[in-house]
Amino acid sequence: MRAPSTRRIMAGAQKQARKEIRAQFKVVADTVRGAVIRAAGSEDQPVPYSPRNDAAEKRVRSVARHAIDAMFLGVGGYPFADDGRTALAPYPLILNRAIVRVTAQHIYAHRDWMQRNIPADVYEWLSNQRVVVTQQENPYLRRDGESIEAHRDRLANLRIFQPNPLAQYESAHTWVDPRGYQLSDRIWNTANNTRQKLDEILRDGIRNGIGAKRLADLVEQFLLPGRAALRTSKPYGTDASYDAMRLARTEIARAANQAALISAQLNPYVDRVEWARSPNGDPTCPICPQHATLGINGERLRDPYPVMGSPSPPAHPHCMCHVRPLVAEDAAAVTEQLRAVMQEAEELLIQPVLTPAQADVLIYELLGRALSTLLPQVA
Repeated sequence: MRAPSTRRIMAGAQKQARKEIRAQFKVVADTVRGAVIRAAGSEDQPVPYSPRNDAAEKRVRSVARHAIDAMFLGVGGYPFADDGRTALAPYPLILNRAIVRVTAQHIYAHRDWMQRNIPADVYEWLSNQRVVVTQQENPYLRRDGESIEAHRDRLANLRIFQPNPLAQYESAHTWVDPRGYQLSDRIWNTANNTRQKLDEILRDGIRNGIGAKRLADLVEQFLLPGRAALRTSKPYGTDASYDAMRLARTEIARAANQAALISAQLNPYVDRVEWARSPNGDPTCPICPQHATLGINGERLRDPYPVMGSPSPPAHPHCMCHVRPLVAEDAAAVTEQLRAVMQEAEELLIQPVLTPAQADVLIYELLGRALSTLLPQVA
């Protein structure tokens, strides 16, 4: 049976985010262009500068710094509000939308697959909300002398009672990277790096007497992803958008693969996952082949991972690897197991954890209220 189709979700979200980030950098470039030409007085003249009179240079650089801050950070220099999730500036909002998009699309892909491929009675049971009566409230419930714990252990391979993959989910906004930074820190660092690079190219151009139009064109070339990189050996590098694009790609990849893995774990018909390399990935990467099950050309590198024991991309910044689900070879046996426990679960007054069959509830549980409000923008 063909597995849920998810392989294009991550790449599609990254493409959309790149488009939106480029549009925001264009706003910055246009703002700086106006400041440079106003300070110069005309497009052909340079911004006036001398060691004794650097007021015009300072004004231009100040405008540029504020434009970068407005893209990445909100009032007070924070990308997110006190809840840690509500975006206060365009760049974190772009990331939030992408995170919501990939999370929802992975869950919907599994929901749609379940609607198409599993029997209606099983799907209805998995999709219905029931009142939970916990083991603590009913400690003496038994079925033919079997404890609830034993019952759940017996059903562990279905993964809809225990263990609960939701407990292992780590939000993109709270995950701490190996350097000890959360997402808000990573955005702040990216803003700082971008601000410094733009400041240095403006200072260098103004002090070397470059004409206003030429300098504005260089700034635009420096800022916009997809433009030919500057040819320079200056310490500010050749591409001011690099840090922002790398962070976005990596954060989207992590969120997409987290959603891919947890959706697979909560779908009882999925028993294995692939770690697939992207055809657009770096063929010389020394890291990804250590983990991948499928190579860049789709070749088999190692056996798939069990769904509950799989590592998850990204393995490094800019990693384009992605998780793909694999359906159990004997899906009918899974259906038989589920039907066997449906009545038992009702009698024991326990219910399965959320599955993709309850897609909207699952999305809310993973994303929380602040991010879930963005769902209509990306659905």
